[in-house]
Amino acid sequence: CLVLFACVRTGTLLKSSLKRREKELTAFLCALQSLETEISYGVTPLPAALQTAGKAAGGTIGKIFWQTGKSLQETKGKTSAEIWQEQLSQFQDELTLQLDDLELIRKFGIGLGTSDVKDQIKRIQLLAVQVRQRIDAAAEKWDKMGKVYLGLSWGVGMVVVLLWI
Repeated sequence: CLVLFACVRTGTLLKSSLKRREKELTAFLCALQSLETEISYGVTPLPAALQTAGKAAGGTIGKIFWQTGKSLQETKGKTSAEIWQEQLSQFQDELTLQLDDLELIRKFGIGLGTSDVKDQIKRIQLLAVQVRQRIDAAAEKWDKMGKVYLGLSWGVGMVVVLLWI
């Protein structure tokens, strides 16, 4: 019975990690939209805009944005891209994102604050389109693979229990 429970729990954890990826990508999109609004309409300085975006996103993604904004205010001699990379590295173990998702987020930080408002808005909008595509793909994967993980975990658990008997 304990073996069956362990197998089913493993399947449930795998399924929930797929949903977490979708939620984290959605939080990143929320932060991007907030950042775009702050930059274009609020004409907010980058550190404050990042902190506002972090509050809007929440979770680990929000921490990355918020801490980057805070570090930009407190740290002299580092570019926003360097600080972004540091914050992403610090928090990436808390994320369930795939390597290509992390690479996309990492690349976002490279041009952060290095161009005029119009160019920043274009970059954010382009990235938002890519993130939406990833969210759709993550939702589809959760729908398909989540059922597979649960079904396999039940099946493996039952086989192990029957073999044990």
